[in-house]
Amino acid sequence: MARAGLDDCGAWEPVTGTLAPGTDVISALISGSVSAAGRTVAVYRTLVAVERLAQEAGASRADLLDALSGALSDQQDVIDARETALAGPRTTARVLVWLPVLGLILGTAIGARPVQTIVTSGIAGVAAMVGVCLMAAGWLWTRSLLRSVHAVDDGALVAVGLLAAALETGLSLPAALSAVGRVGEGPVERQLAVVGRQLGRGVTWERAWEETEQGTRDGSAMWKRGRTHQRQIELLGACRRALTLAWTRGIAASPLLNALIVRWRRRVKHEATVASARIGVTLMLPLGLCYLPAFVALGLVPVIVSLAGSLGLGLG
Repeated sequence: MARAGLDDCGAWEPVTGTLAPGTDVISALISGSVSAAGRTVAVYRTLVAVERLAQEAGASRADLLDALSGALSDQQDVIDARETALAGPRTTARVLVWLPVLGLILGTAIGARPVQTIVTSGIAGVAAMVGVCLMAAGWLWTRSLLRSVHAVDDGALVAVGLLAAALETGLSLPAALSAVGRVGEGPVERQLAVVGRQLGRGVTWERAWEETEQGTRDGSAMWKRGRTHQRQIELLGACRRALTLAWTRGIAASPLLNALIVRWRRRVKHEATVASARIGVTLMLPLGLCYLPAFVALGLVPVIVSLAGSLGLGLG
């Protein structure tokens, strides 16, 4: 619809609904992000960046949306690959969570009284407490492992895509860097904005990047710690190398950035697939060290103690 010649309100109608002529589209998109949930919030924020870039810098809204569409599609591919790899281990963990309960039910079915034994027997009570602790530890351990592969993309690559699209519309490199930096919220966008402002003041190319290098060395507060932090720095460095060729040799910057995006997306997808496969093996640790012992302690020991008591063995 952005290529159909509609006005701003008409172009955004599939996202915001019908808007009255003259309505502030950015405000409407921000309102949509407030009522959204989960990953949709990040999508709305990126749409706000697209509209701001179109209004402030005169970039083509259609080209920006095309770049955004490709980025979101690749992100979804990464998520799908990760979920497929984790489906088996996650299902196994859920089954094992219910095994102690199943053990108690089966024990009751064969005539034992495991629940009463847990209350009255010291051995069964201690075993049940140990089982519950192991179940909690296994759940926390499993959750931590699964969350470690949930971070797929922090939006920095989308900013590079928007930069490439802005350059394709004819903006100069300093103007495009400044514009993308103004509309973005992440550290990569802010650093690109710094470079754009410096170049706009006539500072040399190397000098313009000095402040970004100092920020990454100092571990500025705008950078997130951990793997995301490292990935953002690597992406900023790759973006600089691509733009250096364009700035110093007069090569068109947009194709270089698009090639960088394709290569980086392939890398992210590969890393996510490998990490998901690896985590599937790692999940065997909490299964073997927590869930299975919990099944024995909570689902079998009370049944055995109850049956032993009914036979007059008196296990306590």
